[in-house]
Amino acid sequence: RFGYYYRAPVLMVAATHPMTHEIQAIQVIYLNPKTAEKASLETNKRIIGCMKFGAHVVLQKGTSHLYIAEGPETALSILEATPTNTSVIASLSVINFTHLSRFNHLPKNITFCADNDGPNAPPSKIVEKAAHALTEKNYQVQIVQPKETKTDFNDVHRMQGI
Repeated sequence: RFGYYYRAPVLMVAATHPMTHEIQAIQVIYLNPKTAEKASLETNKRIIGCMKFGAHVVLQKGTSHLYIAEGPETALSILEATPTNTSVIASLSVINFTHLSRFNHLPKNITFCADNDGPNAPPSKIVEKAAHALTEKNYQVQIVQPKETKTDFNDVHRMQGI
């Protein structure tokens, strides 16, 4: 809902089109000024713009491996744990995992760093579908997720470190 002010830091990322690399959308995540965690607001993040056609946030561009996470917080944790010759992107929405084949010049090895929403959660099915589509195109694909339900790799990073 627009029309109110929240004075606090934000994490703001720009999502680009996979082929033209033009900015399509901005995601704003409101943060708690004392803890830097997501703010306790009814709406603590919003996307402004269009997320069609697999818009994504590139955090690191490499050639040997691609790690893709749903949110920028998780992607930043993955970035901290991976070598510099790998690509790390945030999809900003699990549905964008299915658009990965639109990217130019994908590395042959791809890892989906999925949130653990539970085995029967709709996002889990979307990740499996995206992985299957890339496997059929001869990519080496794996899906990794935290052991604990309702967690992502940013949660693991904050609780256990890297």
